Amino acid sequence: MARQPVRAAVGAGGAPAGWVWGPWVDLGVGCAGWTLPLLALTYLLSRSAWLDVAFAFSLLTLVCNHPHYMATVYRAFGDRASAAAYRIYIVQLSVLFAMTLVAAHLYSPLVPLLFTLYVCWSPWHYSGQNFGLLLLFTRRAQVEVTPTERRLLLCAFGASYLAWLLTVQTQVSTDPYIWSLDLSAAVGTPIGLGLAGVFAASGVAALARLVGRGGWRAIAPCAVLLASQALWFVAPLLARATVGRGPSPLFYTTGVLAFMHCAQYLWITSFYARREAGAAWRPFRYATVLVLGGIALFVPGPWVASAAFGLDFRESTLIFIALVNLHHFILDGALWKLRDRRVAAVLAGPDLVPAATPAPLIRLPRPALQWGLAAVLVLIAAANIAQQWLTLDGADARRLELARRLNPNDTRVDVRTAERLAAAQQPDAALRVLARDVDLRPANAAALRLYGTLLVAAGRYTQAATHYQAVERSVGLDPAGLVNVAVLSIRDGRPTAAADALRRALAIDPDLPAAHLDLAGVCLQSGDADCALRHYEAYLASADVRRDRAWATAALNAASAAALAREPQVALELLGASAALAQSIGAPDLVALADGQAAALGATRRTD
Repeated sequence: MARQPVRAAVGAGGAPAGWVWGPWVDLGVGCAGWTLPLLALTYLLSRSAWLDVAFAFSLLTLVCNHPHYMATVYRAFGDRASAAAYRIYIVQLSVLFAMTLVAAHLYSPLVPLLFTLYVCWSPWHYSGQNFGLLLLFTRRAQVEVTPTERRLLLCAFGASYLAWLLTVQTQVSTDPYIWSLDLSAAVGTPIGLGLAGVFAASGVAALARLVGRGGWRAIAPCAVLLASQALWFVAPLLARATVGRGPSPLFYTTGVLAFMHCAQYLWITSFYARREAGAAWRPFRYATVLVLGGIALFVPGPWVASAAFGLDFRESTLIFIALVNLHHFILDGALWKLRDRRVAAVLAGPDLVPAATPAPLIRLPRPALQWGLAAVLVLIAAANIAQQWLTLDGADARRLELARRLNPNDTRVDVRTAERLAAAQQPDAALRVLARDVDLRPANAAALRLYGTLLVAAGRYTQAATHYQAVERSVGLDPAGLVNVAVLSIRDGRPTAAADALRRALAIDPDLPAAHLDLAGVCLQSGDADCALRHYEAYLASADVRRDRAWATAALNAASAAALAREPQVALELLGASAALAQSIGAPDLVALADGQAAALGATRRTD
């Protein structure tokens, strides 16, 4: 049966309307105009105790992120004509990636390389999609983009991506799966700001020329897309340059930004599929195929790898994520080109007169078997969701035992169990739980780092020092590990090594209270009063530090540093704050020490 043509909405004079699904959906979802509201909502939810935002987005992947990959597969593998046109991607590229998948499971050093490539390529993929959608909207609005304007837009989108890349490459990565060049911020930030300027100048220039010919109403989607691009990729650079902090690279592959990109993709691919199918369009069938196909791409593989071959479940999951994404990036770039007449006709043309329904590439099994396969995929997806929920922070013993039964090769179970035992003041028991995860593999990074912390807590300092040396060579140290290394260095009488470790910790997490407190102590002992005062003040100002005896003691030490730095007024203020807290918690010895220090300064302690 031949497909029936579907007529697009038309405006005055029969010209195609500029909208795809409608103005609100197009501007909100297609142009990512909902970026600020979603970012704000995510931030507010992340600060609440009733919802784990990461887990919530992992649920959304089943109905948005995973299906968006399947939409590409659906387009490429949908019929024999498509399969023939994209044979090199469907056959040769798929075989190559399948071989790489096996190799990564057998040779773990490949995993960080693949995952880093995926993380760094993702924002370029997002940028390419935004650029393509901008050109699509100009076509649908019948505003021709000149070669000069196209170059300006390419320059803007390329500059914004490079600004993002510089931002993340000036951050020290503590994730063993993500490599970083660790560029100097003194070099990377000025270049990044220059690229931000290039983005602004090129984008505004191109937009002004387009508006001059088409008017604001026709070019509004292009303006929103450029604004979204700025929020996604330029704003993080500005945040890091001004406040010293920016989002992790993983922010662009998980969570709200990945969700928005995938929603964009489904918004346009569903429009393409609807127009191409004509009267044969079955939206429920299309959605079902995408959801179940997305599950099939990502979920069963890691479970089979961990159950059948004893491989770490989380690491296998990361391998599948990286390789499916990399395959998607390449295939997607080949499929969705407006230079392709068929693609341009379906997406931007006023009418589509399709040919006869093409022969399917794969003949579907009988309905009973279809339902059976669907049920199996749903059960696997449910098990995957359950495993994630059972291993969330704060999981109790019963949940962790169930998670171990579901998948004994998930290192998250051991880490959560050890954290519970450590919180219950049972460090030796926690160390025994982690003992099987001390193999120096990236998959064991969380277990290795916790193991070192527990060794220090148990007073096994020599073993801890040896352990941390091995961890630093293999998966690297996180800020907490660097603080522990500093503590061990202080015990060994090596203040310079301790200061170096603490500064490295603060380079990763500038607000880490323990690092500020310990570095202040090292600086004070070495006679650098200005350094000590600066870090004591950062510690005392932290909202994450409890106002208890330790805080009052730190304030006394900070007052000593202020006195040595010839800041008597600051010293008296600190003494007053320390004594006031000491009085409220019933610590008269600290009050006496504050009075004694004030007397040494030749003044009476301030009590206001």
